[in-house]
Amino acid sequence: NDSRVKLYEKTHILQWNPPWLADGTHVDQPPTLITMDLSFISLKKVYLNILNIIRQTHERYQLPKVDILILIKPQFEVSAKYLRKGILNNAQVYKETIADLCAFLSCANRYQLEHSPCTVLGTYGNQEEWSYIQWVPEEPNNL
Repeated sequence: NDSRVKLYEKTHILQWNPPWLADGTHVDQPPTLITMDLSFISLKKVYLNILNIIRQTHERYQLPKVDILILIKPQFEVSAKYLRKGILNNAQVYKETIADLCAFLSCANRYQLEHSPCTVLGTYGNQEEWSYIQWVPEEPNNL
């Protein structure tokens, strides 16, 4: 029980308004670590929304950085034609999906710090991956 940890499980991220960004609200410790474990939606559909929340949080609280830990689930990134009973068994499609997502995350965030396979398989045996990203605010142009 750590009072700094806030859980937002079963939250529809595309419809979520973080409480620390509500009008008239100020918190002493805005989040500096975000963990993401998404199901039944592509990471690409929500990640830019997460970055927007992070940017708004930075603007309000002047955060120097935010760490993001993402559990990548390739089975939610591919077409259903590559799944058999919800399992992605095609190694080539898996590899291409992970590479595509890593490129997307790098472009959206400027860089990706670390990426590695998860040692625990998903509920039905899907291989998943961890991605660790550190968001830092963009430097203003000095032109």
